[in-house]
Amino acid sequence: KALVVTADEVSIFEARPDLRDAAADLADQAEAFNTKRARRSDWRVFADWCAAMRVSPLPAAPSTVAAFLADQSNGTAERRPKAVATLGRYLCTIAREHKMRTLDSPTEHAAVKAVLAGIRKSRGTAQTKKDAFDSRLAVRLEIVGASPRAVRNRAILLLGLATAMRRSELCALKVDDIMLVEVGM
Repeated sequence: KALVVTADEVSIFEARPDLRDAAADLADQAEAFNTKRARRSDWRVFADWCAAMRVSPLPAAPSTVAAFLADQSNGTAERRPKAVATLGRYLCTIAREHKMRTLDSPTEHAAVKAVLAGIRKSRGTAQTKKDAFDSRLAVRLEIVGASPRAVRNRAILLLGLATAMRRSELCALKVDDIMLVEVGM
């Protein structure tokens, strides 16, 4: 993804094109692969919706974003209504795309905030409470004992905690991805 620059900055990158590439590479490394993939997907949803409505996604008008939120929150015969968290993620992506191009973000407009607040109020945003991890759950997950399954489950749980991997990343892990190294004390 190319780094967006203003007219004032063009002369810097004309004098040193290597800096443009270096800055773009570093900016690209600022986010994890899964985050970039999610942002691309979210932007595609918004841009496709804008194309269907014959409105511009960049710069988007606050009324466009408000209508997009309302439409996505309702769902249709073809798709389910989007979760409130997903709508919030869409807004973050829309704001970021505007800011990366030095455009004012329509997501900060009072009308957009009011629509999102209305969606939250009408749907409720209470998190589903989960039981705390305790010895009964440890037994159910079969992480207690010396059986091969218990040892494997403990190893997976510890690896996930130590690396802060997502569930999908742990599931995708292969033996070839792991390298044993000696660590001195």
